[in-house]
Amino acid sequence: MRTSYKLLAGVLLVCAALLMWQAARAQAQGSVSDWSPAFKVSTVNGSVGVAAITGDAKGNIYVLWAGNSGGLISKRETFQAPDTIYLRAYDGSKWSDAIEVLAFPLTESLFGLDTFTLDAYGRLLLLWHRGDEVYTSTALPAQALRASNWRTVQVSKGAKVFGADLKIGRDGTLYIMLAGAGQNIYLSSSRNAGDSWQEASRISTGNDPNIQAGESRIVVGADGVLHVTWTEHAKEFNWTGAAIQYARSTDAGATWSNSTRLVNANGNAWSNLTTDDKGNLWLFWDRSVGSKDGRYYARSKDNGATWTRPILSYDSINISGMSGFAEMWWDSAGQLHLFNGGYGPKSSEIWESRWQGERWAEPTPVSTAGRLTGSEVFSAALVGGNRLLLAWVDFDTKDVWFTSKSYRAPATTDAFLDQPTPAPTAARTPTPSMALARPTRSASGVETTTDSVDLNQSSPLSPLVAGVLPIVGLLIVVILARLRGRS
Repeated sequence: MRTSYKLLAGVLLVCAALLMWQAARAQAQGSVSDWSPAFKVSTVNGSVGVAAITGDAKGNIYVLWAGNSGGLISKRETFQAPDTIYLRAYDGSKWSDAIEVLAFPLTESLFGLDTFTLDAYGRLLLLWHRGDEVYTSTALPAQALRASNWRTVQVSKGAKVFGADLKIGRDGTLYIMLAGAGQNIYLSSSRNAGDSWQEASRISTGNDPNIQAGESRIVVGADGVLHVTWTEHAKEFNWTGAAIQYARSTDAGATWSNSTRLVNANGNAWSNLTTDDKGNLWLFWDRSVGSKDGRYYARSKDNGATWTRPILSYDSINISGMSGFAEMWWDSAGQLHLFNGGYGPKSSEIWESRWQGERWAEPTPVSTAGRLTGSEVFSAALVGGNRLLLAWVDFDTKDVWFTSKSYRAPATTDAFLDQPTPAPTAARTPTPSMALARPTRSASGVETTTDSVDLNQSSPLSPLVAGVLPIVGLLIVVILARLRGRS
């Protein structure tokens, strides 16, 4: 009988070794599951090719896009100004109809969906600008599908906007970085959940007619340090990007370091940055179309005090083009993921990479069931610590598409702060030039379908268990048969 116990123990050890071998093999083959099938989110004619996505750990997804209520679609050669922002939501089982969240008079004013996220209080928060006006619009997720439930507050007015970004501190403070005319970079903040805003400081000033700041980005470190980056465009290069600037503040934006010019050469723009909890920073930016060294990054290991020289991101694959901000996300296992649009060896795609300790992994194009995106215009969000949501816009049709994938990292839950009591004087509709959407309705042309799409990913260990369990079962049957034969 003792020999049988030894045999059973040996079998269990063999099974454990097989599981470990299979897990190591899967890890070597990649740390992610496949992208879910592509799903067309937009159902309204008139998309102008701008989209934003966010979601939560419970599986809810929210996609915004800008459109033209006249049904005019912006093609590659033409641009139709947007007058409507549409929203569609996924509740874990089905997609809602598209609704008009915001609507405003049709003009040729510069328009942008700058940031779309869940804030520290669990509300949907949209930062957007139009002409010289900057706004935030908020709604509780459960009420977001009715336009009248969105509350819009004006952040600033009077300065042209060449890029804006919003980030949230751990204490709930909201920070907005704005690139204005000339070399002026502003910081506004709100400590009352966005009821009111104050201009905290000017990060950069200057009125050189040959320089225009743009593409501003901000990140808040775990220690509360604010890190910002932006592009300087030069008249001598036909207003293309010519320099990447960086600055930081250790006192919540009251004062700033002198700006550091990390690169000074024609064809550099659209920088973005991220940080970990140890004072390490990564800054990534684009090089112009046709460049033979299309993507660069720089690092700081002392919380932004010093930086490396620009480093070529990829060795064997060249991706080029001013394709917008790269997005970088940390999963709950501490892995840094990067998404960047650009023109690769064959076509324009959205590319995925990850940090490998001392360099970026060679990028791979996003592919859903063998179908490439064929686009450089995208928005991404990491939810639940391990699931990446991706929305992109088709170059020609301007349809908005969605996909997602799960990483082998622990699932996390969302933790939100209690919302402060709103100030009684807070305005609901800021100016006559912009109004909340027309009476809530399904916009003309909206499909009333409630088609569902399975967005759940199977557990990454399921194939391993499925492969090993039959072997374990067979061995146990053999052992039991031998034990019976001896009894």
